[in-house]
Amino acid sequence: MITERIYPILIHVHSGIRWILLGALIVSVLISLNNLLKKSDLSKSGKLFSRITFLTAHIQLLAGVALFLISPKVVFSAESMSSPILRFYLVEHISAMLVAIILITFGYLRAKKKYGTGTAAKIIFWYFFLALILFLALIPWPWMSYGSQWF
Repeated sequence: MITERIYPILIHVHSGIRWILLGALIVSVLISLNNLLKKSDLSKSGKLFSRITFLTAHIQLLAGVALFLISPKVVFSAESMSSPILRFYLVEHISAMLVAIILITFGYLRAKKKYGTGTAAKIIFWYFFLALILFLALIPWPWMSYGSQWF
């Protein structure tokens, strides 16, 4: 079946993009924190990395939704709630990642409207920092019982 061939590709794409997104998110948070501490507006590099983070998050969302629809780890049944692994992929992971991407989206769009006012760095920092916490908390890391591979 075609999903059996696509699933491993999507897993690798989703895992690879994770690293790009985490890197961009960390850099965005650090740049915005630096600008915030200097009490300056978001720098050009801050704008660039916030845009890269925004775009990468949405690419990751598309790969994640496709994976959610075909993954054997996502089982739509009442029994899924009694299995920690199935519940993680069916509810916890997708919910946290959606909230994190919503935070990135709102933060980016809100900050974009505030460029030049001195508040864009603060907006990017707080929205992206909260998204980073969610990502780090609910990524299926390899050392967790429900974890996936590094790539």
